Amino acid sequence: HWLRVTQVSEVFFQSIKTINTTTLSLTRQMLSDAEKRVVSYLQRNFLQRLKSVEQKQMEKYLQEYDTAVLHRICGIIETNYMCISLPSGMELSGVYYTACMMEHACQPNCYFQFDQRKSFRISVIAGRDIERDEHLIIMYSNMLWGTQMRQEHLAMTKHFLCKCERCTDPTEYGSNFSTMLCMGDEGESCDGIHLPKDPLNMKSDWACTKCPIMISGEEVRYLLTQMTEEVDNLLSRKPTVKQLEALINKLSKFLHPHHYHLFNLKHTLIQLYGTEIGYALKNLSDSLLNKKLHLCEELYDICQKLDPYTIRLSIYVGIILFEMQTVQIEQGKRLLANASKSEEQVATALNYFNSARENLLKAAKILEKELDNVAGSKLSDAVLKSLTELDTLINNYS
Repeated sequence: HWLRVTQVSEVFFQSIKTINTTTLSLTRQMLSDAEKRVVSYLQRNFLQRLKSVEQKQMEKYLQEYDTAVLHRICGIIETNYMCISLPSGMELSGVYYTACMMEHACQPNCYFQFDQRKSFRISVIAGRDIERDEHLIIMYSNMLWGTQMRQEHLAMTKHFLCKCERCTDPTEYGSNFSTMLCMGDEGESCDGIHLPKDPLNMKSDWACTKCPIMISGEEVRYLLTQMTEEVDNLLSRKPTVKQLEALINKLSKFLHPHHYHLFNLKHTLIQLYGTEIGYALKNLSDSLLNKKLHLCEELYDICQKLDPYTIRLSIYVGIILFEMQTVQIEQGKRLLANASKSEEQVATALNYFNSARENLLKAAKILEKELDNVAGSKLSDAVLKSLTELDTLINNYS
């Protein structure tokens, strides 16, 4: 939400209200206000009490008490904290002397966990095989943001700009996660794509890969901001299948199919195909069932490019695999529902079931490290339950 420029494009996004400010300045003001509140809280609930203790014990514990020290403490916490998610849904900010100094990249090779039973002791775990002398790397930003969003977030919260392989690659490992479509010139269509000439420069012009059309960084930023606003507004209020489909169709005129905005919308859509009233899995047409499967495969392929070892995207990938297997099982059941089914149809159905089983096993494996997370634990339970039911189904037809 920190990347919202609050102007309005009357051409593309007429539903967005005008607010005459920029997200960056607004966020800075919010952070400043929050810091003032924290400083006030520390003065009232910590320093004043500490002074009383020092007077009683005639011993000095803190050499400086002015607000400048407290602001510095707040700055250290804000820059170095690591987010700890509690089962209740609350989040804590933890500062760890060594772990907070670890190297960052947008495709990490490590992840960290916190043991609540041992005062939130941190463990840094390798997410893949690591070669001798290879750096240990974690990620301080959101893997499902585009390059410009990650860069602004890191600049604001961690005070550095990332120059990792993903950030320096305009296509982000071939995922096209930030790529826009070229609209051509004066009504002339173009099937090229727009990529930043310098992805590390947030003001960089964007060039088409097939025609001479250029778009300024300011224009791209403005357009994406309006899209961010509209996507966030929809996803924040229990969207319906129709609403998601409409916005996907709208944004698909401007964005690459793998763009992060479309990824988020499609990831929500695959979960509603099969659960929303009127879209129960057994009632989906074959074409809609195939569409859901295609979307799952598309999203899974994107995740494999961004996070090939599923170090950061465990729950996202787990959901994709879970939704994928629901389609495969339904496809198999439809073949078996035919009263005059042939042996070939039974064999094809079993192939669907076995593919679904492979996806459930993958999901169960990658969710093992998310069991302390409420969402991860619930998803893991659903995966294991489906696996048990599927094994029974397979045994009945084997």
